[in-house]
Amino acid sequence: MDAARDSWAQLDEFMCATWISGTTVEEVVQAFNARSEDLAHPRAVTVQDEVEDGFASDLVGERLLIREVAGWVAVLEVRSSRGANDAVLTALSQGGQALNILSGERGTYLTYAVQGRITHDFDADDVGEDDLADDPSVREIREWATGLGVEVHEWTEHPRGAAFYLAEAITGTELDDSWAAGEWVGVRLPG
Repeated sequence: MDAARDSWAQLDEFMCATWISGTTVEEVVQAFNARSEDLAHPRAVTVQDEVEDGFASDLVGERLLIREVAGWVAVLEVRSSRGANDAVLTALSQGGQALNILSGERGTYLTYAVQGRITHDFDADDVGEDDLADDPSVREIREWATGLGVEVHEWTEHPRGAAFYLAEAITGTELDDSWAAGEWVGVRLPG
């Protein structure tokens, strides 16, 4: 879990990460209503570049970072949260799965859709709360996450890290520093 926590340390203020299986980069760009023409002449960018100087001074405006990783299309948003939209996730999961983590100062939220249906949607902070242990929906999420290898104490100690650990378990992709440091394609969102 340390690798997942460390790789996103630079995105502490806000970020929206989405992973989609059973679809193509082009279909994801279309579902996000992004500018598909950017795929014709891709611009390679890194997460670090975007966080340090990309969005604040970039005249092209909001942008998705997108790439394929181990059979999944990964999308990272630093100034938008289209991937957290239920309609986008259900549409993208029609042929597989879609997982979104929206994280910022107010908490970390995870939504998971399979075959066009949202199966899990929760606040990561709630999963580790002892006073919510008897809540049926929290109990079901704990059982689901534990079955994927994420224990309750991990949600208690570091909810955001646990959410990314769950994303690692679902996608089969290590979310370590090398993954975050790789090259992505920047695709503009209309203003």
